Amino acid sequence: MNGIMQDIARGTHKQVAARYTFRRLFIAGVTALLADAVGFAVLMLIDIPVIQDLAITASIGVAVLIFTSLLLMRWHCPMLASAQKPPSAH
Repeated sequence: MNGIMQDIARGTHKQVAARYTFRRLFIAGVTALLADAVGFAVLMLIDIPVIQDLAITASIGVAVLIFTSLLLMRWHCPMLASAQKPPSAH
C-alpha cells in the first residue's frame, strides 16, 4: 500500500499506481514462492513418510499462496487503491 500511496501522491491515477506497485513486487514474490516450492519438493526425496507428507502439504500451501498472490491480488490491488485517499500536500 505504501508504494501505491507514493505513486498517487506523485499524481498517478490510483489504478495505474496499483498496477505499477504490483509489477514492482511481482518478480520478487514469484521468485520467493518458487524457491519455497523447490525446497519443499526436495523434501520428497527423503525416504521418511512423515517428511514426505509434510512436503506434499507444504507444496499445496505454496500453490495456494501462488494462486492468491498472483491471481487474486491482481484483482484486489486496484480496489484497495480506490478505497484510499492520497495524503494531503503541505
